[in-house]
Amino acid sequence: MTVLDVVRNGPLPLPRLVTDQASFSILAPGLRLTGTLETTGVLRVEGTVDGDLRAHGGHVFVAPNGVIEGDVEAALTVVEGHVHGQIVADELVELKAGGVVQGDITTARIAVEEGATLNGTLHVNGKNGNGAEPQQ
Repeated sequence: MTVLDVVRNGPLPLPRLVTDQASFSILAPGLRLTGTLETTGVLRVEGTVDGDLRAHGGHVFVAPNGVIEGDVEAALTVVEGHVHGQIVADELVELKAGGVVQGDITTARIAVEEGATLNGTLHVNGKNGNGAEPQQ
């Protein structure tokens, strides 16, 4: 979909998971952010983050060409690209086919598709990353 398609036809409806959040941001392909990135909403990484990413109660989506060179803290993290660092997710980490995590994962729940790669330690404890029971 191009920008022109969005102008002509309107944007595609976002999944319920995304539209329930306060904000939705995209780090576009070709963009590189250096430093710590913080949000309370939803972030889709299609470019590169050189630093830590903290989505306080929010969601992080790493697109197939997205790269995070640092730690990720979020309620939910979906990885289709590459994360080189630790992931702490209060609710869920989802590793999609082709997704690569080079680092440890701590989460309440995990979903892994065939073809995903984890080079690190996995801690699934039924509790959020802070040791508390996940919210329902």
